[in-house]
Amino acid sequence: EKVSNRLSETDVSHKKASLDYFLHIWDCGGQPVFLNVIPAFLTSRTMFYLLFDASKHLNSKVEILWHHKGQAIKEGEMCVTTIDLLLQWMAVIHTSFAKDALSNFPKVAIVGTHSDLLNAEDKKKIKAEIEFKC
Repeated sequence: EKVSNRLSETDVSHKKASLDYFLHIWDCGGQPVFLNVIPAFLTSRTMFYLLFDASKHLNSKVEILWHHKGQAIKEGEMCVTTIDLLLQWMAVIHTSFAKDALSNFPKVAIVGTHSDLLNAEDKKKIKAEIEFKC
């Protein structure tokens, strides 16, 4: 909502006539099916935000959830852990650009949600593990 509000407030009247600005947001929900599709949309200007639930252990299995009318419905678990899925996404992103050694690699940010449920020590441990493995 904040992003949407900020974008609607942005004055684009100063935009040069020869330039077109656009923003595409793809929410893949972490679903592995998108691992094969997303490379078709990658450019060196792409910014990736890989989100994960920081309140759960990085080695826990990824839950399959559906949301309906404000209710989360758990369907089951994937066969991969959170850290495995993060690594798979990073591998797809980076191997898509490895073909062209001259291209700039896209920016990737790994964001832990639910951090309000963690103490400072747990946040440090998660950050260290992600920095080590990713």
